[in-house]
Amino acid sequence: MAYGMQIYNASGALTIDYVDRLIRFVQTGTASVSSSGYVDITISGMANNDSWIVLLGSRPGMSAGTSPSNYATKSTNNLRIYGASGTYTYYVFRG
Repeated sequence: MAYGMQIYNASGALTIDYVDRLIRFVQTGTASVSSSGYVDITISGMANNDSWIVLLGSRPGMSAGTSPSNYATKSTNNLRIYGASGTYTYYVFRG
């Protein structure tokens, strides 16, 4: 017999099962990248694996159609954001 939570919608369809992997919000903030081209942010418990998800927002004032070359790398307790000088918004989740 399996144990866990199951959630059904109003029509009786199973929407979340005990075997589903859910994500949780960990941290958000803004980070300013200087002329060095990167900024380091401490994220307690972070590891370089697929259970951590990082989303980056665009720099303010960017016009539509521009392709920013910003990206993030994960390592032990650390998030490094690379990009052109400017301020970036980041969101960290864990699955």
